[in-house]
Amino acid sequence: MKVATAGASLNLIGREIERVAKKYNLKIIENLGSHGVGRALHEEPGFIAPFFDPKDKRKLKLGQVITIEPFLSTRSSLAVECRDGWTLTTDKGNFAAQFEHSMIITKKYPIILTHA
Repeated sequence: MKVATAGASLNLIGREIERVAKKYNLKIIENLGSHGVGRALHEEPGFIAPFFDPKDKRKLKLGQVITIEPFLSTRSSLAVECRDGWTLTTDKGNFAAQFEHSMIITKKYPIILTHA
């Protein structure tokens, strides 16, 4: 992801996810997003929106480790957490998919730590 470089606006990640979703006529599950990774699985930066949020003024930092994990769907734009605290559901008849990459932010391009 070319927008994931040190000093770049964090919200550009969401803009890129939106671009890809639109290209394939998919919706974004808006209440699920990417995040930072460190000693714990979910660290700062907290919620990285999967859509362009002009209010988000955060910047990516050199050496920061983050995930990019869009949740895309055919009909739904929200996921609901079930009582078990783990299962997520969407609208009936919807198909949804998620993938995740972890990366290290550098000056020129991110170093992808995961495989597709």
